[in-house]
Amino acid sequence: MNTTQTVDTTIPITIRVNGGNLAVHGSEQMNEAQIISALGSRQEDGAYHVGGHAVLRVPARSALNLEGIISEGAISNVREVMLESVAGNLAVNRVGRLAVADDLHGNTVLRHINEALTLNAVHGNVAARRLHSMHADSIYGNLAVSEVSDAIQIDHVMGNVALDKIGPSAHFDQIDGRLALNGPLADDGNYQFIVKGKVRLRVSGNVHFVLHTPGAVRFGEGIEGGQNEDGEWELFLGARENAARVDIESDRDVEINFPFAHSWNAFSMGPEFEESMAEMRRAIDEVKETVRNNFAGEEGAFLFGQSGDWQRMGENIGQSVQAIVNDFIDSLRPQPVSRRRTEPSSAPSGDELQTVLKMVEQGEISAEEAEKLIDAMS
Repeated sequence: MNTTQTVDTTIPITIRVNGGNLAVHGSEQMNEAQIISALGSRQEDGAYHVGGHAVLRVPARSALNLEGIISEGAISNVREVMLESVAGNLAVNRVGRLAVADDLHGNTVLRHINEALTLNAVHGNVAARRLHSMHADSIYGNLAVSEVSDAIQIDHVMGNVALDKIGPSAHFDQIDGRLALNGPLADDGNYQFIVKGKVRLRVSGNVHFVLHTPGAVRFGEGIEGGQNEDGEWELFLGARENAARVDIESDRDVEINFPFAHSWNAFSMGPEFEESMAEMRRAIDEVKETVRNNFAGEEGAFLFGQSGDWQRMGENIGQSVQAIVNDFIDSLRPQPVSRRRTEPSSAPSGDELQTVLKMVEQGEISAEEAEKLIDAMS
């Protein structure tokens, strides 16, 4: 039988989960919290045991302690979350502080985390946006990070890495795949990458690049410097005083603001990444569907006041997750780089135009991107 229980929110709410899907949503308007679960029960120690799928609605000021293993999780708009482990996919949006005790075993989407974030191992892909800072031991899939205000420290990424608009410090001890770095770099910033795959940078600001690679090094206008007798590349963009320092060791080619923009559109996280993100959307939709099936009709009206409230909450969670995932899939294709024109140049060749048209046909770039690309090649 489904139950509704009032929770004391002056202390952290402890939920013990045993393998079910869990959706948590904080509301600014709520004055009390309700746990809705087919197996929900409050124990003498004050914890709530959830054995199946559950939806938890809490005031946005709440702090949560989620014990046990969650199958699939969606958490949004709460002050603090202490999380033990997630067996499947996890989506977190608008949380003040997130702490994870154990490994995460699926794909993970993180957005709007206000305080420093530390993860152990993540056995899937990670997409993160608008974080304070991030540290992780190992990421077994691909990593896409955008809009981080402070440091990023990742020990090992086994897939590709895409970084956009990051803070003053980034250290990656090992990237097994490729690296794409986009956006302005902070003065006096420090960025270190050891990469097995190709590296493509599209950055701005005052930057000092130090490169170690047996592959080719290509760079665009405005970058000065070259290779010394020891084989090390030392390049400069903008002013040298207070310049950010970027150290890169790569086994493959390195491109920095390279003018042939079509090479950027060729960079992709691969079909596996997009499919795994689609799997995450499907998993969170299952949580939403479970709520819809379990709390329909008169019972839903009794629990929530109006029968549509629970459904809107579930749909909002699902839409929030889908928007986050879509944002990252879109952001993985950097915009073309335009060259400054100092003198007239020839039009692109027929082969170049055919290449651009083929990219449009295959959906790799939009018509607007193709127009900019052709302009950059002219």
